[in-house]
Amino acid sequence: MSAPKSTLTSFMEEISYNRSDFKYVSFNYFPDLSLAELYFKSSEEPIFPDRFKRIMIQFTEYCEQKKPRNLLISMEDKVILLNEELQDWLKNQIYPRLAKAGSIRKGYLISDDFHSQLSIADSAKNTIDSELKYFESKQEALEWFQKKEQHE
Repeated sequence: MSAPKSTLTSFMEEISYNRSDFKYVSFNYFPDLSLAELYFKSSEEPIFPDRFKRIMIQFTEYCEQKKPRNLLISMEDKVILLNEELQDWLKNQIYPRLAKAGSIRKGYLISDDFHSQLSIADSAKNTIDSELKYFESKQEALEWFQKKEQHE
């Protein structure tokens, strides 16, 4: 089963709170799936911890406005290594706010880089506030979220 065409095109909304961060990420909302996506754009330039935190705070505020049940964090085009401090910060500061905003499912699209996969997995584990799944493609993720929404 494939996701409806409207999910992939006409219902996508892109915003940016901080213009300097816009070259690194986009926020997309799919209302028919109650899905907010944080997409990290491909770039050779690293995202340093302060910028990463600012991006995550902005995305969390976006989710507090939209109140999506589903979140997709798309990092397949960007290698991001989360040190232990950032992992703890996500677990203590961001994930609880996302859960409070109504997010019950999280999906991750991550790069093929082993160290990036490991650091993302470490930050996501032990968060029992939501269902968690990793995907190899955006299409696969959208289909899974669609199936979950049909059973809501």
